Amino acid sequence: MKKLLLIVFTVFILTGVSYAEESSITSGEQTADGLIFTGQANITAIQVVTDGTNDAKIIIYDNTSAAGRVVFECTVTGASHYGGRVFVPPIELYDGIYADISGTGASYFVEYARN
Repeated sequence: MKKLLLIVFTVFILTGVSYAEESSITSGEQTADGLIFTGQANITAIQVVTDGTNDAKIIIYDNTSAAGRVVFECTVTGASHYGGRVFVPPIELYDGIYADISGTGASYFVEYARN
């Protein structure tokens, strides 16, 4: 058994088989509506931050503007301070990522991977 494992390990080393890590890109903290990315992408997470008093609402569109297909909508209560979602598997978008945020003092982060 040990010889078999050694042979398999050696084959992986010699053929260059390796693990490819996937990572996300963040929009950084945003406080206004805006285009996050143009083109195909996968949304991996959305985080919404409130000012502690006022509710915050975010709508994410598969588009380059606030029109077209809505792929995510969420309201976070002000007293919660924070909300959002991690997507496993990620949401696949075809045309772009556009975020529409509303609420006094609201901000958000969109994390995505390019296709």
